[in-house]
Amino acid sequence: MLDRWKERERREYWRAGIVAATLANCFRDSKNRREPYRPEDFMPSYAKASEGRPSGAGASGGGPRRLTPEEMAEKVKAIHAALGGTAASGD
Repeated sequence: MLDRWKERERREYWRAGIVAATLANCFRDSKNRREPYRPEDFMPSYAKASEGRPSGAGASGGGPRRLTPEEMAEKVKAIHAALGGTAASGD
């Protein structure tokens, strides 16, 4: 029964990883990250359980670099514009 539960968990992580990788690749800056994200990049790995947290994108320092607040604001503005939003007065 435990094996079935583990297999179910693995499939659920795989599904979530596919969704996360798809979204991340939609907004990936190919100049900064040439390789596309893979579902495994967003799946926890319990091999590093001794560190107290699962591995994955950014968890072990091997993922994308942290954005500055200014870079985050620019990305949010770009997504907002891409979705048809308009800038409020004063921006």
